Amino acid sequence: MLLDQMCQVQLSCSGYPTPRILNFQLPWTLLIFVSLLIACAMSVMADDFSPKAFGDSDALSLLQVDLQVHRRVTPGFKVLHIGAPRSGTQTMYTALSTLGMHPLHTCYSYEVRGPWCNYALGNGSFEAAMLTMDSFDSAMDEPFHLIWEEIMHRFPDCKFILTESDPETWYKSFWELLNPLPTDSSAQAVAHIDAHSVVDKCRGAHYWGCDFKAVQTPELKERCLSGYLAHNERIKRLIPPENLLVFNLSAGDYTPLAEFLGRPVPDEPLPYTDTQCASCKGNETDTE
Repeated sequence: MLLDQMCQVQLSCSGYPTPRILNFQLPWTLLIFVSLLIACAMSVMADDFSPKAFGDSDALSLLQVDLQVHRRVTPGFKVLHIGAPRSGTQTMYTALSTLGMHPLHTCYSYEVRGPWCNYALGNGSFEAAMLTMDSFDSAMDEPFHLIWEEIMHRFPDCKFILTESDPETWYKSFWELLNPLPTDSSAQAVAHIDAHSVVDKCRGAHYWGCDFKAVQTPELKERCLSGYLAHNERIKRLIPPENLLVFNLSAGDYTPLAEFLGRPVPDEPLPYTDTQCASCKGNETDTE
């Protein structure tokens, strides 16, 4: 008690307030001493859990786990294929997978198309659509080729790949895919879709004025091809050359694609992939 009173007198004379902790009055010097002890203890604990304490391989494993978790919760676009449907989206899916990427193709994962169509052509939010990208770093097929400007703005390091087809070849390929539908079940899948819905606008290149299920008049064909050509030209005009690869799939060579993405060139030819899955036909979507 006498020591406590002496400390109070000394601190009062020096102008320092006397702290109160749990109703006991303690001098600042004792608090500083306790703080130093705590700091030393924390330093020892940090050494115990350092990479050296675990070993280099264990530390690396922990880092890899952390990166995987980080990747799942922070999705993004490293690569976006922005060629039109029926311009090689399946082949590009195979190629990117071979190069070690994790592409999303909306024909193979049709359930994700709704949020992206709602964002591209409806009232959906970008944030809601991005929830579908938690396991992917690249994407292709409808409607991803329609939102490249937004992706370029939000992900400035994203690389873009444009595959082009001869307009007449592209038009014929799309028409043959959808005429006729292969099964009754496919026809029923199309029949229930509201012609004025976002889903309808988001399929079969309807957004360019195409309608491959209608009688093909010269006017309808011209409008469709104009939309296809305008899409390609706008891309080449607005995306910086260092971020855009105009890729010729018919060459069957990985080299331009791998070098553009900074990946090793596979020791194999670029495969051609076109499964023409029934689900894609039934929903009037791209399968190449």
